[in-house]
Amino acid sequence: MILNDANFNLSDWGNQFQPANLVELLSTINVRSLIRCAAACDLNIQCRTFDYDSLSNVCRVFEGAVNTGHIIPSNSSSRVGALQLVSNDFTSFGQPCSECTQTRYLTCLNNTCQCPPNTFWNNIECENQRYIGASCNNNQWCRYNTLGLICSIFNNCTTNDTLTTILPSCNTTCVSDTTVWSIPLTARWTFENTYEDSMLNYNATPFNLPTFVDGYVGQALSLDSSLDQYLSTLFIPLNARSLTIDAWIYPTSYPNVKGSHSIVGLCPQQTSSQCLQVILHSNGTNTSSSTSIFSFWENPDLKGSIPIYINQWTHIAFVYSKSKTKELVYVNGLLDISRTPSGNFSATSGNFYIGNNYNLTSYAPIGKNNFQGYIDQLTISAGVRPQCELLNVATLAASFTFDNISNIFDDSGPNDVSVNASNYTIVSGVRGGQAVSFTGVSSSYLQAFGFRFLSYNNTPFSFALWIQPISRQGPLVSTSMGYPFLSFTPTQMLVVRIGGVSIPYDTPLQVGSTWTHIVQTWSSSNGIRLYVNNQLVANATTTMFTGSGTTMNSLILGGGTYVGAIDEWRVYSRELTPQDVCALFVA
Repeated sequence: MILNDANFNLSDWGNQFQPANLVELLSTINVRSLIRCAAACDLNIQCRTFDYDSLSNVCRVFEGAVNTGHIIPSNSSSRVGALQLVSNDFTSFGQPCSECTQTRYLTCLNNTCQCPPNTFWNNIECENQRYIGASCNNNQWCRYNTLGLICSIFNNCTTNDTLTTILPSCNTTCVSDTTVWSIPLTARWTFENTYEDSMLNYNATPFNLPTFVDGYVGQALSLDSSLDQYLSTLFIPLNARSLTIDAWIYPTSYPNVKGSHSIVGLCPQQTSSQCLQVILHSNGTNTSSSTSIFSFWENPDLKGSIPIYINQWTHIAFVYSKSKTKELVYVNGLLDISRTPSGNFSATSGNFYIGNNYNLTSYAPIGKNNFQGYIDQLTISAGVRPQCELLNVATLAASFTFDNISNIFDDSGPNDVSVNASNYTIVSGVRGGQAVSFTGVSSSYLQAFGFRFLSYNNTPFSFALWIQPISRQGPLVSTSMGYPFLSFTPTQMLVVRIGGVSIPYDTPLQVGSTWTHIVQTWSSSNGIRLYVNNQLVANATTTMFTGSGTTMNSLILGGGTYVGAIDEWRVYSRELTPQDVCALFVA
């Protein structure tokens, strides 16, 4: 509907407008038609939205816009009209008042064309002022005249008139704790071209010449079931105690006829509590997935339900708590299944096997049970590793605080990601530590290597970082696949990109001394999401992500025209939840 110089988008009948705050209701009047209601809105420079009920003839006029409030279902005689704004409506902003006498979109103030009351200039148009928790660059972005809101030092609208930070209340999530090693290690095989235990306690002996390949981290053990390849070491005293066994696994097939493919095993006797089984079980040989089995030789075994697919890396953990008499299985940091067994593992002898459970080969229901594929970072811990710790090991791909004075690029995550960096400077960070700053040339960058999850199609991921831009231009986070995930456009707007799909954030970020928290997430179920200072500001549905298909992937900070600092950069191989984003923001 076009009325004078106002263009209104009309909703379907059966809707009404719900403002973000009742203070946005300008007036309620009775008129005889939808057009008269639209005219009432057009005559009020503050009006952005109206709704009209043709039965009661009630017309409500609001200064709130549909992107701050909501269109909600109502009776069939009600309809909403939303003023459509374009940048050309505001070309006279800041010019002498003579330039805006013929427009409804600007008002004369101090001899220049300015925004109407309760709006602010965002460098493109006059936008409605924001409410508690919304991002802001200064007090004018917040509803300060009628509600007394101001912009906090963390760039969020708040009621705190002392300018100290009122941080949102967040639920506790695993992102608040980046611990990856809280339990003493019994043994750890990294398989960096060696069968040795990093703890020097249980060096393994190879059988039938197993080899090494590119792993999830560095190198990995490669086992061929048809060649009966496996490792063996001395008895490991796992009896009558809590324990955690976890590893990265990459099954390449499930060839064994009876479906059993052992990751590790310790089974001196095939009797209750005497036989530790950690197995992947498939239904036949022509299958692309399996599920896990964890048991101390009980009937039935503890069988998981999350599928373990071939030709991709999966983190799997098997936990036994002696104090709670509980067995638990985690897949990629998520609890798959748990139960209460009849008792502790109690074997006091027997070799510990990797990639096989040799003593079960002669047991007819299991038979040949060699693992087919790769095993990496196999670890036995002398206690129960907490779920958050296992989730970090599985999905915290990298974490850079830049606060280690002796090694600013130290990765405090579980994977010890390697870094190359050039033409950077060290500056003060967002929380008083250190940050890395880039100079706006292609040779000023940080490149981190080894992100295996980017190899696979449709793997969820997230990036979180604080930025302090001096200029709003150039890439922030790019990939070795050839495009930036997160960057500024030529018009200085922040944009997130997945393949050919990109979504902009149409509010310019503040430059200079202000730190801004940015989180980008992607999953096949929720698509792209962009959070700025704990607020979801943009999203788009895109259900496909095409991985690189290569074993070595890198991520790059800077490396273009971006000038400014970056701090507290985290990379996850999972989609962060809004609660996670909040926890990172207030950490």
